[in-house]
Amino acid sequence: MGGDKGPDEDVAKVKEDHEEKEEKTVSQEEGGDEDTDRNKNKTKKKRRVGRLQRLAESLFEPVDNSSLVTFRILWGLIMAYEFWTFIANDYRKATLYFIMPTFMFKYEHFEWVTMMDPELFKVFLWSMLTVSLCISIGLLYRLMSVLLFVGFFYIVHLDSALYLNHFYLIEILSFFMIFLPAHHDLSVDALFRPSIRSKSMPQWVLVLVRGIQSLVYFFAGIAKINEDWLRGEPLRHWVSSRRTTTEHPFVTTIMDTAWMPYFLSYGGLYFDLFAGIFLLFKDGLLFRATLFQCLFFHISNKFLFSIGIFPFLMIALTILYFRPDRPRQLFPFLFGHRDTPKVIRDRGLSPKEKIVIFLLVLIFVVNIIMPFRHYAYGGNVAWDEMGHKYSWRMKLRDKNCRLYMMAQGQNGEEHMVDVETYFIGKQHRKMKPRPDLVIQFANHLADTTKSSFNNTRPKIFGEMSCDLNYRGYQRMLNSSYDLASLKPFDWPYPPGVIIPLEPLTEEQAALFPWNFEWTFA
Repeated sequence: MGGDKGPDEDVAKVKEDHEEKEEKTVSQEEGGDEDTDRNKNKTKKKRRVGRLQRLAESLFEPVDNSSLVTFRILWGLIMAYEFWTFIANDYRKATLYFIMPTFMFKYEHFEWVTMMDPELFKVFLWSMLTVSLCISIGLLYRLMSVLLFVGFFYIVHLDSALYLNHFYLIEILSFFMIFLPAHHDLSVDALFRPSIRSKSMPQWVLVLVRGIQSLVYFFAGIAKINEDWLRGEPLRHWVSSRRTTTEHPFVTTIMDTAWMPYFLSYGGLYFDLFAGIFLLFKDGLLFRATLFQCLFFHISNKFLFSIGIFPFLMIALTILYFRPDRPRQLFPFLFGHRDTPKVIRDRGLSPKEKIVIFLLVLIFVVNIIMPFRHYAYGGNVAWDEMGHKYSWRMKLRDKNCRLYMMAQGQNGEEHMVDVETYFIGKQHRKMKPRPDLVIQFANHLADTTKSSFNNTRPKIFGEMSCDLNYRGYQRMLNSSYDLASLKPFDWPYPPGVIIPLEPLTEEQAALFPWNFEWTFA
């Protein structure tokens, strides 16, 4: 019949239906693949967020506080000794550094810091010594920590010519110690205020202090990767001069060898680059070997160089690299036994904890950027000193300079300046290698010698040459430039003010160990 479908039509219909089903199946599978990929990405993102969340929460997990308490005791004693050095021998150091000088160099933005009355200053030094001892015993710890920071900050900023890297480290630590719970055990505060007594602290305390110390080590190593240090200078000459001051035959023989400057230079480079990293591997062979190197390095530095309390401070800070409960294990009769607090996982972060994390990140970012800022100025930082401060460039240069200055009035009259008569103690020696201080002094001269030039500000010219790490004397300042027309802190200075450092000669480059002619006879 005409309405009936033939066999071919039935087959075609079945085939068409089958193809439609296959297309739907493929479409569903493709859609399923997209959903699967989307789900996988979401899962990965959740895992990353989860890991970051757990890492952030771990910063607030309680750990034993006996290492921090031990450091607080040593920290207070070390700072008390530092202030005693200013008091000892009838205030000799305080007199040379602060009381006798009539002119002191300023820090940018802190020009307002001035010397107090000398008798009041002596009382101030005794007060700071007392403050340090109070910190050591944990008496009014927070208040004493604030006073220590303010007091030491004041001393450091009296004269920028006396800047030292370990003074900067002390400023950083004294500020941090205000906020660290170092008085919650083995302290007078904990004795009279039992509510604050605790045998634990948050993990971020260790992260902060260990991190800062590791950065000090690391950037001290980065700074040593320069052409003078790699050719054994200035240690070659320092070792030679040290050899002449010792009578011990073994020490004399060792120091007289050709390889000793390279051993000290490259050993110091290796130590600084990796010590702060290896100390993070707690209790292993690597940790113990690095700990021994730390003790050897800092003790030898104390005997070889005059660097004040820095070796003692770094050794004391090393305690915080140990397992947090190690002091408690060694001295249970002092610290007692610690109850392990319960750790709550996946609890979320409070607003206060989020602020702490933000501040920690900010602190590390700033301390990582600061040592590299000299690249923004250009030139050789060991030569022009721009960016030297706050960058852990320690014991890298020996810089001897000759400086002659002249004042010239508007009518052409000239007066030679006897530079040394303006300074006391280390000031003159500290000023000469640093162009910014020379320019600062030039401005002071122009302001204070107007009476000799009809009450008009004279021009100040300087003839300055320096010997950096025994390269030989080279001109540093353009003698035709009026130094008093420059602003000391307006870096970088106009082109032509500071004459660039000349490259190494062939003879000097021959001292690189790969060029050196070794003889072991």
